Amino acid sequence: RTEVPGATVAFTAGAGSTQYIDAGPPTGLLEYRIRSCSAGVCSPWSPTVQSYYGLAPQITLGAVLNIALTSADLTADVTAFQAPTTVVFRISTDPSFTASTVLPTIDAGAGSTSLLVMGAATGLDDDTTYYVRAEATNLWGTSTSAVGTFVTLGGGD
Repeated sequence: RTEVPGATVAFTAGAGSTQYIDAGPPTGLLEYRIRSCSAGVCSPWSPTVQSYYGLAPQITLGAVLNIALTSADLTADVTAFQAPTTVVFRISTDPSFTASTVLPTIDAGAGSTSLLVMGAATGLDDDTTYYVRAEATNLWGTSTSAVGTFVTLGGGD
């Protein structure tokens, strides 16, 4: 990868590099022009603006692991679609999530394949049903997983 002043992203390909410049806001439409460089000499920017629509991340809630009295590990599969993506887990005892706790943000990178992410929920009440969902955000939007549930272990009162 080569950084180019004034360009959003530039990729090195073989002896030259193809450079993309972002000409629009992050609303789902990315417009760019292309030029090639070799040995420090670059062609003019292409006169034609090309465009494509970016994709919001895809996220699927995974298994809840290591359920204990007051903690559990939450997992999700996220696909970033080549845009920097973050994930948060939202947890609540209310299925409508009116009152909920958001776990710390997880960096899911900017890849094009599915990535497993994990968040640790701590400080939970024992013998309690919790509702959980995962939310992934990139510059194209936010996607929310289906809601899952789990019950913390009982305290043996």
